[in-house]
Amino acid sequence: MHTTWEKWVAQETRRRAIQLLDSLALIFCNLQPVFQANQLPMIEPCADNLWRSHTAEAWSTEMAEATAKPRGCSVQSRAPQNFDGFSSSFALVVACMQERQLLISLVGPNNHLEAFAIESSLGGAHLRSFGSSLAQSFADTKLRRLNDEIESLTERFISFDAGGRGEVEGRNKVASLLFHTASIFRHVSFQALLRLSGWHSSTAEMENATGELEGWVLRNPGSSRKCLSHAAAIFAQLRSTRHLACIDRLALISAVIYVRLYDLSRTRAPINLAGLSSLLSHTWE
Repeated sequence: MHTTWEKWVAQETRRRAIQLLDSLALIFCNLQPVFQANQLPMIEPCADNLWRSHTAEAWSTEMAEATAKPRGCSVQSRAPQNFDGFSSSFALVVACMQERQLLISLVGPNNHLEAFAIESSLGGAHLRSFGSSLAQSFADTKLRRLNDEIESLTERFISFDAGGRGEVEGRNKVASLLFHTASIFRHVSFQALLRLSGWHSSTAEMENATGELEGWVLRNPGSSRKCLSHAAAIFAQLRSTRHLACIDRLALISAVIYVRLYDLSRTRAPINLAGLSSLLSHTWE
């Protein structure tokens, strides 16, 4: 029984990790998850009471009850309010993805990407307001739960690690990186940063993004310096990391491009490297 429980926990942990990554990709990068019938991301996560079982015996009891009351396997076939816990949170991703497809069909992919920038101060007011209700409701619900979900996933996985080495450090690292990365994206959309970098963008798109972003930095010195501080904090945290996780790569790319943006916009007053070093040594709460 214990071996069966361990295998089940490993499978459920993998499923939830993939679904969390899909959520992060949609929130931060506007990268739409690819949902296909019978694929892993489409399988509904287990009920929370089954996930919270801490012994093989308790899990076996909950599994017997869950088997007696089968649940639908398709996330798309049920409304978000009919899910519980983790399942309801991931159902929001599916619902948001469906609305995203509808908006793309109405206004086209390029305008839609701008409309989905979370609390972005860039672009026209009509683009920001176009997706404001959807983006705001999705951000408020999903981001508020995200850290709790990651902690639950970490606790469940660590329970099988003798001694639980790195538990506190791992959770603090993920929460800190999410905080600093999201703080940058509150002011500058990730899609705009990607266009600035020239990554999968034309010369015209790169030039337009450069002009828009440089203008924002010059018009908002306080916010731009705060974003620079968050980028520096990301560097400070990752410089001692031996292996990069998924969220580490997203945070690092965002920080690098933002520092490049700040440098481009301050050509008359280059970045004070001594000041940047002091930011790297700052302790963030």
